[in-house]
Amino acid sequence: MSETKKIEFAKEVETSFGKDFFAKFKKLHTKFFGETPAPAPTPDPAPVALKEWKTKDGTTTISVQGETIDVNVPVMDASTGMALADGSYPLEDGTEIKVLGGIVTAIEKPTPAPTPADMATVTATFKAEFKKQEVSFAAELKKRDTELSELKADLKDMFEINAEIATKFAKAEATPVATPVKKVLFEKELSEEEYNKLSNADKVRYKQGKL
Repeated sequence: MSETKKIEFAKEVETSFGKDFFAKFKKLHTKFFGETPAPAPTPDPAPVALKEWKTKDGTTTISVQGETIDVNVPVMDASTGMALADGSYPLEDGTEIKVLGGIVTAIEKPTPAPTPADMATVTATFKAEFKKQEVSFAAELKKRDTELSELKADLKDMFEINAEIATKFAKAEATPVATPVKKVLFEKELSEEEYNKLSNADKVRYKQGKL
């Protein structure tokens, strides 16, 4: 009910039952039901507990309302009760928070240490990869051995062929060769007098260019 309606209702009651109606009604109510207890005051909210974290170097203690530091949460310098200055703050647990205007803007969690299960997985993966590389290397080595054997066989054949050729050359050099008959050729044209001194057979050869 609005305040206007309440006032109009009170006036209507006074007009109908008299101005002392409310006093008489309260007295009558108290007689039969006792005093109306005043409403219990609303308790003040319990203060939120502050939790503190120390920086890694131990120079600053950070206060925050609640159990955890999170993004968009206000943080204070415990020594002054003032908003924490802007900057980055590495904490003792390895977490690093970035603060701007007294508010946490970013949180970088530390990289967790590998568990025994993680180490076992890494070890198994490494062993499997090593075995794979070992098999691949053995296959490559066998291939190289085969190629080397083939190369050795080819070289052996070449040496045998060279030895055979050398033997044939040695035999050829040891065989006497008949001395060829040297032919005297005229390097210039003969004069008539020189031509007339030739025998008839030489004249024929001269004409044929065989002298």
